[in-house]
Amino acid sequence: MYVIMSRMRYLYADSELFPRSYDFLSTFRGFAKCAVRLHGLLRWIDQLEARVTKEGEATRKGIEAIDQFATSVRSAIEQARSAHDEALVVHSIAERLGVFSDSLFFEQHTLMEERLREEEARTRSEIATARDALRDTVVKFLVSHRLEVLQSDFFAELAGTTYIARAVRTHEGSLDATYELAIQEDPAWARPMRIRDLVDELEVQVGMKRNWISRGLNPEIKKFGDYVIGYVRLEGDVADIRVRRKVDAPDSFEFLLERSGDELTGEIRAVDQAGDGFVVAPDDLKKLEQLWRMLEEASKAPMDRPASVSSVRFGGQDLFDSRQIREFIDTFIGIYVPIAVEIGRRSPSRNELSLKIEHNDGRREELYLSKSEISDLLSGLDSNLRERFTLDGDRARKIHSQMREIAKPGQTPEKLPDNVSPIRSVL
Repeated sequence: MYVIMSRMRYLYADSELFPRSYDFLSTFRGFAKCAVRLHGLLRWIDQLEARVTKEGEATRKGIEAIDQFATSVRSAIEQARSAHDEALVVHSIAERLGVFSDSLFFEQHTLMEERLREEEARTRSEIATARDALRDTVVKFLVSHRLEVLQSDFFAELAGTTYIARAVRTHEGSLDATYELAIQEDPAWARPMRIRDLVDELEVQVGMKRNWISRGLNPEIKKFGDYVIGYVRLEGDVADIRVRRKVDAPDSFEFLLERSGDELTGEIRAVDQAGDGFVVAPDDLKKLEQLWRMLEEASKAPMDRPASVSSVRFGGQDLFDSRQIREFIDTFIGIYVPIAVEIGRRSPSRNELSLKIEHNDGRREELYLSKSEISDLLSGLDSNLRERFTLDGDRARKIHSQMREIAKPGQTPEKLPDNVSPIRSVL
C-alpha cells in the first residue's frame, strides 16, 4: 500500500514560515550561475553576428570597388584602342587585355564571395553551438533546482515492465516546461503498479449485463485490485486512468474522471469498445476519487526528480526559437531578488542569507548563502546588470520599483533611471 508522506517546512532565520517549500537559497545560487552563463553566451552570439555582418559589408564594398575598377579598366582599354584605330595589332592586344582583365576581376569577385560564404558557414556553426549551450544552460538550471510550481500535469505509461513518465509544469514568470522524469528511481513506480498498491480494494460497476435466464439487465461489477495501471494522465481537473489484466496485455478499462468545482463526474469504458462509457455510480465515484488522490500523491516524488527537459515555453512561445532568453533572465531577476532581500532582512548576519529546514520529527537545520559568493558569481556581468542583483534592501526596492514602472504597457521612457536598465538593453 502506498503511504502518504508528510513534507518538511522551510522557515526564515527568525523562525517565521518561509512561503516556499524548497531550498530557495540553492535555487537563487543556481539562477545566478545560469544568468551569468547565459549573459556570456548572448554576448558571444552578438559578437558573432556583428562579425559576420561586418565581413558581409566589407565584402560588398570590396566587390563594388572591383566592379568600379573593372569599368575604369575597360574604359581605359577602349580609349587606348580607339587612339590606334588603324593598327590591327593594337586591336588584338586590346581584346586580349579585355578578356584577361574580365577574367581577373571575375576570379577576385568569386574568391571574395567564397570567403564570405565560408565565414558565414563558420559563424553559423559557432552560433548554433552557442545556442545549444544556451539551451543546455537553461535545462541544467531547471533540472538541478526547484522552482515555484503553479500547476503540474503528470503523464505515465507502462512500456514493457517499466514506466515512462513526463510532467508538464507551469512555473511562475510565465514559464512552462516539459520534464522527462526518472520515474524508475522511485520505489512506487520501479515495477508495474497494481490497483491494490494504491487502495485496499476497488470494486465498481462497469456497466449492465443481460441475465440469460431472466433476460433482464443486472449490474456488471468488477474487482480491479489485481489490475495493472497501464496509463495515467493527471491534468488539472481531469484524470484519465487505464488498467490492464496483466503486465503484457493491452489496456482493457479506462476510468475518466473530471472535477468541476465541488462536483465529480466520471465514466468507465472498455478500451476495445467504441461509443460512450458507463456513467460512474455515486458510491463508486468515491472509490475512484480515492484512487485519483493516491495517484496524485504517488506522482509527487517522480515530478521532483526530473531527468531532462524536452521543451521550455516562455510567455507562450518557445524560449529558444523566439530568442526570449533576455526576457527570461530579466523576469526571474525581478522574482528572485526581492525574495533574497527579504531573507537577508531576517537573517542574523548582514553578510549572508539564511533559512531553516524543519524536518518531520521537529529537528531544524540551518541553510546559508554568503552574499560574497553571489557577488563573486556575478563578477562577469556588466555594472548595470550586477546592480539588478543587489541585495541591499533600500537600493533593491528602488531599482525593482523603477523596473516595474518601465515594464508597464505603453510606457517607453526616453531615459532610463540611473543604474537601471532592462536586460534587453544591457546585453
